[in-house]
Amino acid sequence: MRAVATEGGMSLSHLQYYFANIDVLNEGLAQHWAERFRCRLKDRSRGANSGSKRLEAFVALMLDELDSPAGSIGMWEFWMLGARDKGAAQALRTMYSALYDSFADCLDDLYPGRPRVESVARAKMIVGLVEGVGVLSGHAVNPAATRRALGAALRHAVAAIAARA
Repeated sequence: MRAVATEGGMSLSHLQYYFANIDVLNEGLAQHWAERFRCRLKDRSRGANSGSKRLEAFVALMLDELDSPAGSIGMWEFWMLGARDKGAAQALRTMYSALYDSFADCLDDLYPGRPRVESVARAKMIVGLVEGVGVLSGHAVNPAATRRALGAALRHAVAAIAARA
């Protein structure tokens, strides 16, 4: 908490006024990222008049997030923290649960009548696939160009996961 306060240019007591401990801070960070993503998705999806267009917007936004500091390095750091810190791991589960639900909502709209548990499972596969592309391309000389080059194959794979009977 001291390191965060110092980096933020504030006193520890000021930080602790808003975040009592590191677990609350991690949960707040996860909620912030989830809300930021929801708002950006809402903006990006505006005018998407079909489920397939919403799905494309969702995947495109996830890829765009990988080009932002919070969406790439920040998330990688948070994943590593979650591997050794129970509070961070819980915050990640909360954040990903919201992400999977949002993605499953999109799949439910695209394929009405599909059992919700199946939509959530597909959502998890798609999120994992998109994030995997991000992790693998993150070490390329030009990560954004590498992701763009993989874009068509990624879109086909996502469509296949989404549509598979």
